[in-house]
Amino acid sequence: MPDAARNITTSTQLTATPRGDNMLDQNQNLQQSQRPHHGRRAFITSTAVIGLRMIAGLIVVVAPMLAASANAQDTKTMRIGLAVAATHIQNTGSKAFKAFIEEKTNGAIKVEIFTGAQLGDNKAMLDSVKFGAVDGIFPSPADLGNIDKNFNIMNFPFLFSSQETANRVMDGPWGKKMLALLDKHNYKGLAIVDSGFRHTTNSKRAIKSLDDFKGLKIRMQPNPLHLDIFRALGANPAPLSFSELFSALQQGVMDGQENPLNNIYASKLHEVQKYVTLDGHIYDTNIFLVGKTFYDGLTPKQQALFNEGATVVVNTMRQALKESDAAALKGMKSAGLEITEVSPEFQAQLVKATKPVVDKYLPNVDATLYNELIKEAKN
Repeated sequence: MPDAARNITTSTQLTATPRGDNMLDQNQNLQQSQRPHHGRRAFITSTAVIGLRMIAGLIVVVAPMLAASANAQDTKTMRIGLAVAATHIQNTGSKAFKAFIEEKTNGAIKVEIFTGAQLGDNKAMLDSVKFGAVDGIFPSPADLGNIDKNFNIMNFPFLFSSQETANRVMDGPWGKKMLALLDKHNYKGLAIVDSGFRHTTNSKRAIKSLDDFKGLKIRMQPNPLHLDIFRALGANPAPLSFSELFSALQQGVMDGQENPLNNIYASKLHEVQKYVTLDGHIYDTNIFLVGKTFYDGLTPKQQALFNEGATVVVNTMRQALKESDAAALKGMKSAGLEITEVSPEFQAQLVKATKPVVDKYLPNVDATLYNELIKEAKN
């Protein structure tokens, strides 16, 4: 082989060898450079999986909490405040209302009942209802007479001859008109419920004539009409909160009081009294009402259930009243109290003595409302 050719071949061989080594090095470098990229992908994928698992776990934990929170927000609580003891028929009616509302709303509305003036007396609760501190109460017409004078009509003495007559009037057009009066005072009247005829008790003597009323210190509701009725009878009446009544009678600050039989017995007032006079001077009722803001916050369906539930309260309390009045009278007799039935002659004296009180307050109320009541009571 000529030297030139040998030189070319050798040169080519010498040149080719480094090129092959270089290619190998490049391939190795390329493979090495690719390894970290595979690791990063695996790391990213692993991190993503962990993140998804964490999110899934949070959903499992948080979802029930959100659902519970939503259910809590959907549930409404109604607080009923009673100024009377747990044994009173108002509590019986309230329990019936609670059972009805909670069942019919499938628990969407919970009803809590507070007895014994835990949330205040009726005067205090009438203010509390407006601000939502309490939602439902049973004030008397005497309580409401300080807000709207037309409720004093219901306190006029000797309006009804029997409970049946009173029920008919309160359930009819006249009663509905009275409930409607509450709207402008930010209340929603649901029903007029029975508490029975009010009778007089005292610790001094049996009352068998007008003269026996003279000088007796009789606790009254803080209502001018009630006070004037007993002034007309010759007594010395004074306003006092019901929550303070028992101790006032016990300590002799007051000689007597006047209330329906079931209220006297349920509140144990008979324990500090000796005489009961069945004069029936007023047929007592209470108005089951709620705050108008509370009522307006109900759905139309819930409002309809509240109206229906109010009828349940009325019927429950009327039946309970008959039973509790009979039991109260029997219990007081057994406790040794002297019970005085009012004769027709004495009844006529009472009506005559209190007629000036009616004449005094009649100009302060809607005369049409009063005349409609008298007409319905006579029919």
